[in-house]
Amino acid sequence: MQPEFERRLKHLETCLGKLSPKQRTLVEGYYYERADIESLAKRSGRTVAATYKTLQRIRQALQCCVEDQAKPEAA
Repeated sequence: MQPEFERRLKHLETCLGKLSPKQRTLVEGYYYERADIESLAKRSGRTVAATYKTLQRIRQALQCCVEDQAKPEAA
């Protein structure tokens, strides 16, 4: 199980590198800095609802990217 986790983590790092600077800043703020949504919304000039939705879309895109990266390995 550990090698699979490490592969997926490597894919995630690759996919994070494909994000736009604004997307990356939002993800880093939420997951690495542990900033709350309200402060992230203020920083970005968006509403709280828009910030939640943006994070949701980024997470979905990252999940698809990681899965796409893993497909050639499974074949």
